[in-house]
Formats: sequence, structure tokens, C-alpha cells
Amino acid sequence: REGGEEEAEDSDDSDDSDDGGGGTAADGGTSKVDEEKARRLGARCAGASASFEPVATVQHRPPLAVVDELARLGVLAPEKSAIEMNTLDGDLAACAASVAGRVEVSLPRDNQPGTPSRRVCAGMRRRGLRVTCGTLLTMNPFEIPNVDVYMARAGGDADTCAKSTGWHKLLEQLRVKLTRRLGGADVPEEPADGDFARALRGKTAAIVAAEGTEADAARRTVRDAGWRGWNETEVAWTEGDANGTATVFVLPMDSPGVRSVAC
Repeated sequence: REGGEEEAEDSDDSDDSDDGGGGTAADGGTSKVDEEKARRLGARCAGASASFEPVATVQHRPPLAVVDELARLGVLAPEKSAIEMNTLDGDLAACAASVAGRVEVSLPRDNQPGTPSRRVCAGMRRRGLRVTCGTLLTMNPFEIPNVDVYMARAGGDADTCAKSTGWHKLLEQLRVKLTRRLGGADVPEEPADGDFARALRGKTAAIVAAEGTEADAARRTVRDAGWRGWNETEVAWTEGDANGTATVFVLPMDSPGVRSVAC
């Protein structure tokens, strides 16, 4: 259903073709890497599933090479779970299914005009993804997926503060809601640093920014917000005829001293 729990498969979508990409690191579907596909899509995770093909072009999503880098860093691993937030296609999560033990997806705040969320959710579910059919911003604490890694694209117009910091506002609310869910009845509506540390230990946010102004804006936001223990890594990618770099910011969700970024 919209706003939290998984939605039942819609009967009017039953004749749609499979978008491909399912499987998890634990289901035995990643025993052999298709080296040609891995080269074509620029990521070993893409070659680890026989059915995987991206739905969106790299201009409209993070490059798949980000998944390989997060696996190299140990952020994604078979014993970990992950969610790709703010997505209408789930390409990053579908690729990450070959690395992580469990993957999920959630929708952005504003769906694309003319694309009902029910159909979007059904399409991603057919890829073998667990779908939270709604935006995390509007869910109550007990609807928020409890996973190890929260992935999102920074996005936004770097010249517009409200857009370039939208991902951070999502993380702020996510930290509060998760802490209230996992920390017990004694956690106040505005948790303290100690509450975050106890409830969110071991959880990570992975924010992907495109090269140039988007990465600069995300870096500025991380610093202005006072995150501690974070790091960044630049990922060079090539997918077909397109290439470039992306920056991945890895943020510990239990960081003390995180504050809002004013525009």
C-alpha cells in the first residue's frame, strides 16, 4: 500500500514483461560473473545476475560502478541489507542484490507526472526487490525500513539550496524516526546524541553525487551539518559510450552533533 507496507501485486500489471535484475547475494544467483555485461555496464554487480539490465539511463540514476565501490569498502556485503531511496526504477538496488543480503526500494516524494505509484512499485517488485511503496518522508517510525545501508542520489540544482539539501532533510527525518522506532518508548520526539548512538550504531548512509557542482554542494552540506566520521570516495565510471566520475559520501547514521542546514 502507499505510505509504508508492501503493496500486493496488481492484477492489471500481470501481463507486463519482467524488467530483470532480481536475486540476492544469498540465493545462489551470483556464482558466475558475465564479464562482457560487466564491461558494458561498467560494474561487476551488473554481470553477476543473468537477468539484470538497467531500466534508466545513467543520466537519470547513479552509475552502477557505485555498487562495486561500496562492496569494495565493505559498506555492502552479503550479511548486510540495503535500501535505495527516492527511486522510480530501482537500478542501483537491483545491481546491489548481487552483493547485499537483502535489498529494498522506496519512492521519491514527487512521482513522475502520469506514472501512478502502484505501477512503478509493481515494476520494481517484478525485479525481485522488496518495495516500500511510498516516500519515507511521510511514513511513521514503525513503517520505516530497518536496514544497514541507506542509499540515495544527492541530486538537485546545486544553485538552489532547498533542492541540493533535500537528501539531507530526508536523512535528518530518517535518523529521528529510526531512533524512535528502535530506541524504545523512552526516546523523546527529539532524540539526543546518546539516543542516536544506541539505536543507529552500525547503520550507514551512502549518498551519491554527480561530478562537479552536485558533488561540491553535497560536500558543503555534509560539512555544514557537522557530520563526524564520514568519508568520501570518487568513482570513475563508464557505461556504454558515457563516462564520468561520481562521489560517494559514506555517513555513519549514529554520528553525534548532526544539525540542520539552513538555506
